[in-house]
Amino acid sequence: CKRDTAPCIGLAALLVSKHDPDATMVVLPADHVIEPAEVFQAAIHQAAALVDESPARIVTFGIRPEYPAEIYGYIEAGDKLPGQAAGNAPVFRVQQFREKPDAATAQSFLDQGNFYWNSGIFVWKAATILDALATHQPEMFGHLQAIGKAIGTPQFDETLQREFAAIKGVSIDFAVMEHAQDIAMIEAPFSWDDVGSWRALSRLREPDSEGNTVLSRRYLALESSDNIVRSEG
Repeated sequence: CKRDTAPCIGLAALLVSKHDPDATMVVLPADHVIEPAEVFQAAIHQAAALVDESPARIVTFGIRPEYPAEIYGYIEAGDKLPGQAAGNAPVFRVQQFREKPDAATAQSFLDQGNFYWNSGIFVWKAATILDALATHQPEMFGHLQAIGKAIGTPQFDETLQREFAAIKGVSIDFAVMEHAQDIAMIEAPFSWDDVGSWRALSRLREPDSEGNTVLSRRYLALESSDNIVRSEG
């Protein structure tokens, strides 16, 4: 989906809810590298159990920051959520979401120790998000309702294109997260990289002795260091 996150997530929740009104859904960006897979799967099951425990709850994942990044949003973690099973990843109540900071603010987040990078991964009941959009984004929800009424009819494709295009773009953080009361954050037990720039290659591929990250079958370095080299053919 090439729109802002709230319209895309709202549409997905609508379609999921039509299939199963009690469904729990997972929302995650498609361009992240997450490893190992089995640890990630176990974390998703942990999140789903937290949602089953409290169906109005929203669960997200926080990445413990490795440096004062200015390119990520942050999550401020509050108290630990009580009653969690031994062996599970730590769970905290979310105090607030913070937008991408400047360098000084990012350093202060790192120094405080209770701020996490916002992974953009969420687990919740489809119905919870639709209720939140109905309350806080009624205009958007009206367009989604029109799409929902057309599901299964010959007018669905036309209605979808017309109504979805009419939705004003807004982020899910602004549309829902700033208003939600019960948000839990799992400290991600998996390794995560958003692959947001070429520099990600040097994190995901081991550099050589000169610091060069090379993705090429034919390569010759002459007094070269700290480069990223990629070629095909």
